[in-house]
Amino acid sequence: MSGNQQAAATAETNGRVFQTSGRMLAVTIGVGEKWRRLAELAAESVWRRTGLETRILGDEALARHGVEAARFLKFRLSAEFPESETILFFDAGTIFLQEWEPRIYAGRGEVVAVGDRRDHGSVIREAQLIGLDLRAYFNSGLFIINRRHHTAFLAKAEHAWSALPTTFHDQTRLNHARLVLDLPLLLPKEYKHLAFDTLADPDGVVVGHFHFIDRRLPWEIEPSFRVWLDRGFGRRAPELPPPQSHRELLEQTVAADFPYPAERFAGRGIVICGGGAKYFPCTWVCVQMLRWLGCALPVEIWHLGPEEMTAEMRALLAPLAVQFVDGHEMRERHPVRTLHGWELKAYALLHSRFAEVLLLDADNLAVRDPADLFDAPEYQHAGAVFWPDFGRLPADRSIWRLTGVTYRDEPEFESGQILVNKARCWHALQVAMHLNEYSDFYYRHIHGDKETFHFAWRKLGQDYAMPARGIDALEATMCQHDFAGERLFQHRNMDKWNPWDGNRRVQGFLHEERCLAFCAELAARWDPTPPGVRRFRSEKKTAEVRSAAARVVGRRFDYHRVGYDRRPLHLLPDGRVGEGAAGCERFWDLCVAEGGKVLLEIYSDRDVTMRLEPNGHDIWRGRWLRHECMPIELTPLADEEVCAPGVLREDAGA
Repeated sequence: MSGNQQAAATAETNGRVFQTSGRMLAVTIGVGEKWRRLAELAAESVWRRTGLETRILGDEALARHGVEAARFLKFRLSAEFPESETILFFDAGTIFLQEWEPRIYAGRGEVVAVGDRRDHGSVIREAQLIGLDLRAYFNSGLFIINRRHHTAFLAKAEHAWSALPTTFHDQTRLNHARLVLDLPLLLPKEYKHLAFDTLADPDGVVVGHFHFIDRRLPWEIEPSFRVWLDRGFGRRAPELPPPQSHRELLEQTVAADFPYPAERFAGRGIVICGGGAKYFPCTWVCVQMLRWLGCALPVEIWHLGPEEMTAEMRALLAPLAVQFVDGHEMRERHPVRTLHGWELKAYALLHSRFAEVLLLDADNLAVRDPADLFDAPEYQHAGAVFWPDFGRLPADRSIWRLTGVTYRDEPEFESGQILVNKARCWHALQVAMHLNEYSDFYYRHIHGDKETFHFAWRKLGQDYAMPARGIDALEATMCQHDFAGERLFQHRNMDKWNPWDGNRRVQGFLHEERCLAFCAELAARWDPTPPGVRRFRSEKKTAEVRSAAARVVGRRFDYHRVGYDRRPLHLLPDGRVGEGAAGCERFWDLCVAEGGKVLLEIYSDRDVTMRLEPNGHDIWRGRWLRHECMPIELTPLADEEVCAPGVLREDAGA
């Protein structure tokens, strides 16, 4: 680009614009300060390497379209830019490393995109979820569409299957829409490399996608980006130098002597990390099932702080013969650099009172008493058992180089269950803890805690056993097996147990009715109101408010998020939201504003989501107070008009 062209870059209300001529437009999304800056950097690289006019959809666009989350602005590309025949969409975490001419794909009938990683367990699950060949599952971080062939494609993705139980949200919806509409797909592999900055040799990458750059500290983001943008392409970008080399720190941990403190540990037991509103119901079902199956092993429940395990929660679990351990209190005696959710698993393995530990994720469920695992010959021989995940780390992933571990073509670990003899694996547990202590570095190169155990064991040459049978995938659930190939664990990692909102029925899930009964029991006995949340209590209200409540309590409403979607919403008499509940719609209350007007408030687990005023005929109107701030209408529904939660009416789709 010439100096005159560079001077043409101008700012507008909805983001930064890099101006050129042509009917193809490049678009990204940058909502919030961190993502806006990332989007600006990505847009700069696109303009410099393609010459395309580049737009950024920011906070104003999010508010105007009223979509649930920023990523869903992808579905509105054609509507937002009616003057553009062809649109190149790129994620804010993308960088264009070399000159590229995307106009050769303008006007084509195919959806032009890039394939996702076929070795990643989550990608495999998402493709299976919609019945799509993994080779045809594309990554939605870079794609080219045009108005003539793909307007219905975007509309179908937004509306056709709104209840799709996916964690990839826009990406799997787009893949499903392409599959349903039978659109052709073109995957030019050379144009986008996921996690290119973790490769040992990134030569030849044309368009790259940073690995979790948004998780870096704000002051690290632009230097990380500009190392690649300004210092030349086709060679390895240097890591941002830490105070001391992470490799050096790792080698010191590997070389250190860690005497095993046998006096601190005894016996066999189960450790579960689980507390707080999200994971306590999972912990309840997990422990109840263990006891129902006849498992007599002692159980420790680890949590972080009293707010994650209240006195009420403790009282509910106490009859099940469990002990509680506050990780924050343990940290006073055994300091650790970083201790959050994933890190707590490695920490609990080290410091639980048991000499031999079966670690279970709270959302994992045994289907029979797992105590016999401790006597399995494979465990007795190796001293540790790990279970396989879906994927395998390829040879070009940076973690091999960063840890100095020789590449092996073998399964990743799925750490929803781990069995360890601490006396035999004490050094390996210390190395795993080190990798988790420095999660701000290592989690950029691996996904969470699970591979920290894999690389700790391989770094030391420590033996471990692994059942030969891989995961059997059910909907939202990974099934793991014992050494005889029989199902032993059902890890419901994609759909946590919820006592009030209803739980998805999963075909093939063993003991499902028993689990649902445990959920119902918890719902009857546990009545939590999170801090910062108000719930309707009739006995505490004035006569005026109780009169207004008669128009609300127990009624089903058409919950219309204007400009986005609608679904039924049932306001239960106890101040909870029943049918139609979601993350931002959990509780409700009535309050009196200045002037005496009664207002309806609907809460998430943390704070108020919306505040609505009565508007005649029992209709309530207002808007969200955060995120998208879209207008809201609640209109009473007749019973026959009610549709399934989260499912749009047919006339709402494309």
